[in-house]
Amino acid sequence: MRRQLGIAAIGVAGLATIISVVSGSSPSPDGGVDAQTVPSTSAPASTTITIAPATTAPATTVAAPPREARYVVSEGEVEREAKQLAADIAYALTTYEQSDDPTARFSSIAGAAGVDLLAEAGEPLTHRGRWSRGQVVYPQLGGLTNERTSVMVVTRQTVGSGSEPEFSVVRTLDIRLIMGEAGWEFDALASAGGAFGSVEDLELAHAVAADPRIEMPDSARLDILGGEVSPVLLELMSDLADITPYGVTVMATGHPYHVFETNRVSHHTGGRAIDIFRVGDRHVIDDRDGGSATRVLVQRLWEDPRVVQVGSPWDIDGGPGRSFANVVHQDHIHVAVIGRNDPTWVPAIGDRVWEDVDADGIQDQGEPGIGGVTVHLFDDAGREIGSTLTNDDGRYEFRNLWYGEYHVEVDIPAGFLASPRNQGSDDSKDSDIDSGGVMAQTTLDPREHDPRWDAGLYRRASIGDRVWEDLDADGVQDAGEGGVGGVTVRLFDGAATEVGSTVTSDDGSYVFSNLTPGAYQVEIDILGGFVASPRDQGSDDAKDSDIDSGGVMAQTTLDSNENDLRWDAGLTRPASIGDLVWEDLDGDGIQDPGEPGIAGVTVRLFNSGGTQVRSTVTDADGEYLFSNLMPGVYHIEIDIPEGFVATLRDQGPDDATDSDVDEDGVMAPTTLDPGESDKRWDAGLLPGP
Repeated sequence: MRRQLGIAAIGVAGLATIISVVSGSSPSPDGGVDAQTVPSTSAPASTTITIAPATTAPATTVAAPPREARYVVSEGEVEREAKQLAADIAYALTTYEQSDDPTARFSSIAGAAGVDLLAEAGEPLTHRGRWSRGQVVYPQLGGLTNERTSVMVVTRQTVGSGSEPEFSVVRTLDIRLIMGEAGWEFDALASAGGAFGSVEDLELAHAVAADPRIEMPDSARLDILGGEVSPVLLELMSDLADITPYGVTVMATGHPYHVFETNRVSHHTGGRAIDIFRVGDRHVIDDRDGGSATRVLVQRLWEDPRVVQVGSPWDIDGGPGRSFANVVHQDHIHVAVIGRNDPTWVPAIGDRVWEDVDADGIQDQGEPGIGGVTVHLFDDAGREIGSTLTNDDGRYEFRNLWYGEYHVEVDIPAGFLASPRNQGSDDSKDSDIDSGGVMAQTTLDPREHDPRWDAGLYRRASIGDRVWEDLDADGVQDAGEGGVGGVTVRLFDGAATEVGSTVTSDDGSYVFSNLTPGAYQVEIDILGGFVASPRDQGSDDAKDSDIDSGGVMAQTTLDSNENDLRWDAGLTRPASIGDLVWEDLDGDGIQDPGEPGIAGVTVRLFNSGGTQVRSTVTDADGEYLFSNLMPGVYHIEIDIPEGFVATLRDQGPDDATDSDVDEDGVMAPTTLDPGESDKRWDAGLLPGP
């Protein structure tokens, strides 16, 4: 059973540390290691297995070999830092002395928390009481996304005891990396290239499968000897060797069981694929000119009737055919063959039924498949020739077909609708069904596998919630604050077009349902006598108010089947404050009959934070008023005109007729409640120096 290993991250910045731990080299001042020789890219000799005789001592005593130079990935290679990190990790795992404790080596890569897991995954690499010398032959990309990558590192490991080498094996290590803040970091050892039971097994594998024209890992030879490789692939490999020597990185053992980051079983797993990293004496990465030998070989492979898939630096088909090119396949040639008398492969048609979360008709990352959907296949006469159910990932496929014309139909489940058809430029990611679930007719060629027939389905969405009277004007729905009925609520789409309107019920609730997923915005008509509460208050988005002063809410996106009941509007009754600036003729601090108002006096209003929010001047009668205010704490200040001074403050029992300003014209703070009109704030002035 293959076990994925998640461990503590070590990134490119830690390369020098790894090499230092396993090789004893000193880090250079710039954080690298001492200069070492870059391995040659010329074709190495056929892999050999050196076995110490069981009973006869060697003629001469040979010291343990020196450590190999660090493999350096050439400038310009795809994802060079990822490949370099993987190569250094492979070297660290396979290079150690007889006295070394593997715990220290594993800790340098995985950290203390990952030692046990890495020890389990890397068990085939560790031989206690023996020294080991690792040599990286070639690191090849096995899979690549923005966040993760698989690097399959072909590594020769020579193991010995005392002064004698006992055996040498070539294996492919599947090293998984993850993108961290500073670059690629070690995440997992997904495969250590297979567990080899004995030197005798290796010797037998080499004897049977050794072809001096084909360089391959011993794990691939064991695949051959164990009957895990298709005879068709073996025929093709032999034929290729007649054309040119070449090097293979991986066949079945050492390759991920599934295609990287998918649930599709790999051709390698079925023993029907190889990856070629060298053609003749040149690596694929170094031989990508238009007329190169590698390019000629790829063309020949594509023309071979046994080949169903060619991945390389060139797309021979120029479309979604048997040939493909991407970032991963710049440094090797992936070749997959049809199985002999294998009726399960081609012609075939299918792909996926998925929930189109944003209803745009295009499969986006993270949009899930829909399992259990019935899919029907019809021939050119309209006869149903098969049906199947989608798996948990929404996948379906019809295989073992005769070449000819077909079309697919999907039974749209209850509650779903068909997404827009033929959207975007990528035919492998769009939806192909019409509103009734029917796809267009297509022609399958004798060897064609056409996985481009998809069905996007979505469910209706809804949005809404409540308009309420915010009694304390704090922008948060509190217990006992009732809804406001009869308020008009309008819905706009992403293009600002009104698509619906309603009025709130007696409890203030509203909802717009049966909507197509997409962008929407809600607006309310604020009733007369009300103002909007403060927006986005508190930490609970289900209880705050979402309208601005004009009743407009922010735009939001509804996904398939989303019921978004978080869009509320708090309304509060505005408050007012004010009254009079008058001339206190008798200087007693009390408004007496006949004492006149003073016109043209500047009056300023400040909030609880001391910020001026309004200003005005008194009218001909000395009166002033600040209205339509949000409830809250305020205070008033007046600019005392030249030639006047403030009269006595807070005189007499009637707060409506006294003076409230101090000698600087400042009044005390007061709290205005919703709907309150407080006309008790007066300023008495009398002539004075």
